[in-house]
Amino acid sequence: MLRTLAECRFRSPREHRCKSPVPGIILAKLLAGTKAMIGYGMLLAAVAWPGAASADARVAACTAPVANILPKALAAEIARHNQGMAAARVSGDVDGLMAHFAPDSVIMPEHQPRLFGRDRGVAYYRAFTARLPIATYDPVTVDILPLANGALEWGTFKVRYRNSVPSPVLDGKYVHLWRRQAEGTLKLKAEVWGYVSPLADPASHWIAEVSSGTPAQQHPDAGVAAELAALNAADARSVQSHDTSRIDQYAQDAVYLPFAEKPQLGLPAIRAHLTPYIERGRGATFDGVNVGNDGFEVLDGYVIEYSKFEVRWRAGEAAGVTSGGGLRLWRREADCSLKKIRQIGTHDYRP
Repeated sequence: MLRTLAECRFRSPREHRCKSPVPGIILAKLLAGTKAMIGYGMLLAAVAWPGAASADARVAACTAPVANILPKALAAEIARHNQGMAAARVSGDVDGLMAHFAPDSVIMPEHQPRLFGRDRGVAYYRAFTARLPIATYDPVTVDILPLANGALEWGTFKVRYRNSVPSPVLDGKYVHLWRRQAEGTLKLKAEVWGYVSPLADPASHWIAEVSSGTPAQQHPDAGVAAELAALNAADARSVQSHDTSRIDQYAQDAVYLPFAEKPQLGLPAIRAHLTPYIERGRGATFDGVNVGNDGFEVLDGYVIEYSKFEVRWRAGEAAGVTSGGGLRLWRREADCSLKKIRQIGTHDYRP
């Protein structure tokens, strides 16, 4: 059964250029009343504005969001898509599932390297469904944020696979980036999903024979590109030095979906989660940290970033590489800086 909380009215913060935006609505009270377990995202979180990009670039790139209310018709349209995708997952109808995706979509399943293009998604889901057919799939929309020509949705799901012995119900989370197509249909531009705890067998979700394809490498604004590059470089330095300054990157009303943990709603919760997490990491040495993206889009006071990271680490006798992808939604604040208001990510499986 598809359930939704999206009938509430969500405001995306849109006002005048560089004026103080209205905070987005966070459903902490609604979530507190649910039993849904919500998932895990990226290992890394970006830091506050490092001052490396020029003030001119920041001001030139600054277009603050304008007030908006989620149209009921859009919420209903997304609900219909989710209902159709849930049915397709259970029936194993890969063509029916992928009909909801745009041709240039980016798909990021947990433990699978990023997939660029609907054809890569078709190949992945055909192999995945053959390996792990789904018995039940129950998604719940938690929040929909209207964006220019689409929306960003996040939610939770419960899934049970037919091949599981015994057959546990796994809790997970997802983010959908919806985009209105030229012919008027609403399609998924990006899908990111994972679980709320580590899998016993991560290799079960890795389809080795499916290649990632080629990212579109969208960099439409040189000023924003420089800004993101500076933020990501500072993020990497912060991770290597085990400091907590990157927590200030988040907006007061941010939603952070950390790896193998429940979601953190709002800056105080994010800080309470990340501070001990960073402290626990002091036992590891990071020989190399790279944080970047496969492109981004500028959308009326927001920036969508298709993020990626790679960390080379050592801890005692152990050593390895952790990598992954994700989606970050940045918002222009009153001072024209970027703050993260949504973040989710995945980890690649590495044999």
